[in-house]
Amino acid sequence: MECIKCQIHSPAAVKQALLTIASMCSTQENAKDILRERDGLKFVLNILISDTDTGVKEAAMFALGCAVESNVFSQKQLCQRSVFVYLHKLLSSHQSGVRLIQTASFFILTLTTINSMGQTLVRKSECLEVLLELFKSTLPVSASVRKKPTVDLQSTELWTNVTSALSACVNNPQNEENQRLCSKVFPHAFQLLQDGTESHVLRPLASFIGLTVANNVLNQDRAEQCGVLEVLISAIDRVLLRSSQYHSDLQLAVALTNTIDTIITDHTRNAARCGSLGGIRLFLRLLQTELEPSAAVQVVLTLAHCTDDCRKAAVVYMIPMCMTLYSAGIHLWCDARDV
Repeated sequence: MECIKCQIHSPAAVKQALLTIASMCSTQENAKDILRERDGLKFVLNILISDTDTGVKEAAMFALGCAVESNVFSQKQLCQRSVFVYLHKLLSSHQSGVRLIQTASFFILTLTTINSMGQTLVRKSECLEVLLELFKSTLPVSASVRKKPTVDLQSTELWTNVTSALSACVNNPQNEENQRLCSKVFPHAFQLLQDGTESHVLRPLASFIGLTVANNVLNQDRAEQCGVLEVLISAIDRVLLRSSQYHSDLQLAVALTNTIDTIITDHTRNAARCGSLGGIRLFLRLLQTELEPSAAVQVVLTLAHCTDDCRKAAVVYMIPMCMTLYSAGIHLWCDARDV
């Protein structure tokens, strides 16, 4: 901080010092507490708000994000309405470049993760609305278009950051109002899922949908009405049909299965719909692959939720096979616990 004070008129020196602070906070947990206790958070925040150099702003936000990440006391100090209002200004300004918006999204992610106050402020400051617009506008809907070399890598990275921030805004802890607002982009999210195979798109997308739907009956209904079960089952099928299944492919299939689980848990109609679409057979196929124990247990739990209270003959016919796999899943779970 003293270095910054001495070279405050040199953007390059200030930026480098801020990045050093960010690095220290990322690698040393006690550095976050030291920075806060010495009024470093306020100091860096003042630089962010007052400096006009874009590079310095990016470095200041990144440093603040690293400083509050997984630190309740630092989160609490920076969870102010004025901070979110300023972030809204950056996110919505046409003069803000991709890197600046990307860094602002990361900062919001760190402020809202496991923090109900941050979740409330992100909504009341209308940052959430801007993030939802960015979610819809920064990534092409068509998978074939996304694979073209003309698609900017920075835009894809921005979309990933925005999606991660949205995921933090809706759950852990659950925020029903934010979940309701985020359900507005379900049609667009499901279009992205429609024919995609890219793990770097499908994994954050599956996480966002799952967290937005979890423990929310209205959103479970909305998701099913938009046809997401068909889309998710089709996506898992595409992954399993690949000629060579890598570990990352199986991880993706399990992530998509987890999302289905949030849609059908404690929702009899959705569970029955999943079964009628061939979800049970698909999960059984997935269990026959080389899954890690924890992943296999998750798939078994999804199977259990899918067959719960289901009376259809097709499902009853498959119950003996399911029970065998449940038993195998329990053994896997016990083995994982022993490890």
